[in-house]
Parts: sequence; structure tokens; C-alpha cells
Amino acid sequence: VLDAVAAAEREGADVIGVVAIFTYELPKAEKNFADAGVKLVTLSNYTELIKVAKVQGYITADGLQLLKKFKENQETWQD
Repeated sequence: VLDAVAAAEREGADVIGVVAIFTYELPKAEKNFADAGVKLVTLSNYTELIKVAKVQGYITADGLQLLKKFKENQETWQD
């Protein structure tokens, strides 16, 4: 996405941010957006997804804990 921002800016666009439907809230991605000075706005995120999944009964309490562990270290997570 940041490559697309850079390409648009090379063509003269004044990019004020990026809007997306969803984010996994990866720390690396958040850092990359911050470093690029690009605001990212999303409609939803991983934290809200797993919260709603628990409330709606799609996952158990154990499943919620597993998904929270995944969120803590997504790049190296293993079950």
C-alpha cells in the first residue's frame, strides 16, 4: 500500500492518508505507516473482530485466548 502511496505522490498527488477495510494491527505495518507520515484509517481491526466473534458465540473463551496470543506475535506465532 505504501508503494502505491509513493507512486501517487510521484505523479503529483497529495496523499492525505489511506483508508482500508481491515487491519491485523501488525506492529511493523503501523511503524511503516508512521515512518512514512501516512495516516491509516480502517473500518475494523483484528482486536474488534475477535471481540465480536466471542460475543456472538463464534469462538470459545479458549479460542479467544489463542487468537489473542496470535495477535501478540503474529509473525512468529505457532499453535
